[in-house]
Amino acid sequence: MPAPTSTRPPIDLDRYLACDHVVRALTGSPRTFIDEALAEQGLNRNVALTTPRYTTLPDILHAAPLIATVPTRLAQTYAAAGGFSISPLPFLAPDFEVSLIWNARNDVDPPLLWMREQLTAVARGIETN
Repeated sequence: MPAPTSTRPPIDLDRYLACDHVVRALTGSPRTFIDEALAEQGLNRNVALTTPRYTTLPDILHAAPLIATVPTRLAQTYAAAGGFSISPLPFLAPDFEVSLIWNARNDVDPPLLWMREQLTAVARGIETN
């Protein structure tokens, strides 16, 4: 189903702020670096829902009239696989950090140490543009 006319890309700042957002938040707090960037301009968005995983976003976005702000490569993947539209952010936002998180009890598990090393090496090799 095509996106409603009001959310066809590119989305301007007024429309971005008027939309309800789903936010990927590990801590449960809906406030992210995007909200900080908006707050610096005296703006805020309406976060209607949070989810701890990026993998749940496609199902949520198909089921509800929400938008999500995600890294460009993830947006491109979702658009290619699920028929989503992509719009550039209508404001400047800072770069973000990608983190690898694991339980401390696995600090000495050789297979998991190997896996973390592999993930770190791949992440370092990814272009950031």
